[in-house]
Amino acid sequence: MWISADNTDKASLSTCVQRVHRLAGEMLKTCITLKPVMNMRFRYQVQVWFLIFSVNV
Repeated sequence: MWISADNTDKASLSTCVQRVHRLAGEMLKTCITLKPVMNMRFRYQVQVWFLIFSVNV
């Protein structure tokens, strides 16, 4: 991690990240449910974004 913090900060940050991941996952599921025919390029970009986001955290 690029931020030097004590354990409580890291714990709260990871909790926040988990919430963001869950929320984004739910939004993505909703989008896929609402639009069954989705642009594959957009889906690929979202996967890449998730990968980069996970690596940065």
